[in-house]
Amino acid sequence: MQLNISDEYRTRSSWLQTYARDIGIPAHLCAKELAIRMDMLDVYSGDALKELSGDTYINCTFPKVRSIKFVLSDSPEPEEPTFIAITSPDIKSTISAFVQRIRQMTPMMKEICISQAPSRYGEFQNSFNFDYADGGEQIMELARRNASTLQLLKINLNSITVITGLIQNVDGSYAQYPCLHTFKLSCQRDSGVSQWPEFPDAVPFPRLRCLDIGMVNHFGGDTPFRGNAATLESLTLLPDSTIFRILREGKVFTPTSHPKLQQVNLGLNLEFEPNLFGTDVEYLRFVLSIGANAPVRTITDSLTGPDFRSLIPVFGEHTCIQVLTLDYTHLHLWNVIALVTALPLLSDLHTPLPVLGPWPDGVAEHELFAYVIANYAPTGRRFRCWHLQSVLSDNIENAICCVLLLALVCPNFDYAAIGGTSCELFMALMSQMIAADGFRPHASRLRRLLFGGSKNEIRSVKSVLAAEEAVRARVARYHMETDYE
Repeated sequence: MQLNISDEYRTRSSWLQTYARDIGIPAHLCAKELAIRMDMLDVYSGDALKELSGDTYINCTFPKVRSIKFVLSDSPEPEEPTFIAITSPDIKSTISAFVQRIRQMTPMMKEICISQAPSRYGEFQNSFNFDYADGGEQIMELARRNASTLQLLKINLNSITVITGLIQNVDGSYAQYPCLHTFKLSCQRDSGVSQWPEFPDAVPFPRLRCLDIGMVNHFGGDTPFRGNAATLESLTLLPDSTIFRILREGKVFTPTSHPKLQQVNLGLNLEFEPNLFGTDVEYLRFVLSIGANAPVRTITDSLTGPDFRSLIPVFGEHTCIQVLTLDYTHLHLWNVIALVTALPLLSDLHTPLPVLGPWPDGVAEHELFAYVIANYAPTGRRFRCWHLQSVLSDNIENAICCVLLLALVCPNFDYAAIGGTSCELFMALMSQMIAADGFRPHASRLRRLLFGGSKNEIRSVKSVLAAEEAVRARVARYHMETDYE
């Protein structure tokens, strides 16, 4: 077992008895965070408890530690198969004593993060003689014992059965975490488990501000959403069909619920059944109803490309959106302009690189600048920033054209983050684009436009504009950042 400690000035990785000789104070007295790396077998067998209770650590406490991270790992693969027989009562008493010892050593602990490596013992499905197959839910007793003071809890295990140990006390009553503001949970689906645990009357997280549930829904109902509608500020889900049904049938989100919810991130889940919603319009309408008034939205899913125009009115029902990320959704540029127009408060947009056409009226490419100005300018007065994801070298010209077109109709658009682009190639293509006959008559409309992505390096490309008097008079600066992050 290894304990790693850190303070606000530096991080140390060592055995606990290693003191901070450079400042003349024992490291455990100034540490703010503690990481404990242990073999699960040492916990079950009692070896971990013996080490913490031995001469090395007997009088050791961490008076300033508020955050503990448990890394539960496996022993190296033995040459011969190893079978361990530990009765369930022995395991429970050993775990209980281990938890008590940790609590004695960290009296001010408020945050727990538990991660667990995949086990080579996972094939042994005998929870009576060997409890590791249950995914380590016994260690959840540590969280339950500190339920009244915990503020942040992150759990990453390889089994959903941990949920029961987190929510339900030994006597069958439900644990409550009244101070918990951040809960992040990611567990893998257990093979052979067809029914999730349900806690019909539990309200475990009444003051939650940040909820992040990854992989699959680990609850049989709406347990994590109960009692915190008035406090929840950030929500991240990878919703499968089950959680969509739970949210829809339980009417968890309504237009007036969750008044403080600012950010909603919905990730892509391959277990989602596309036929759950009849059309893309119905799907998007329900997705946007989750935190209907949240100004920051991320949708990591592939929405319909050519027919995206049918979704524009649905976005228009949520005019509060200020920051929008559409991962894996490939758009036409006129979709982007229509989206900016439908969302009057939109300031920041993240999308893949759109294609230029075909345009609704069959406009030729050399007429694009005049057409866009005539039909759309001005629009998106709040729009400021467009992040184009992973632009390949053979698409840079297309990216520049899209950005310039949008800049001509959005008067305050002043920053385009174009990923995957080289400075030399970008400058050469930019020079060609602004000198083209299609753009030159409209150069006076362009105010200030910055190109880039990374904050590490900024290069001036004013020289690109030197040949164009009209552009040079109107454009204050062009910048190029070579690396995109």
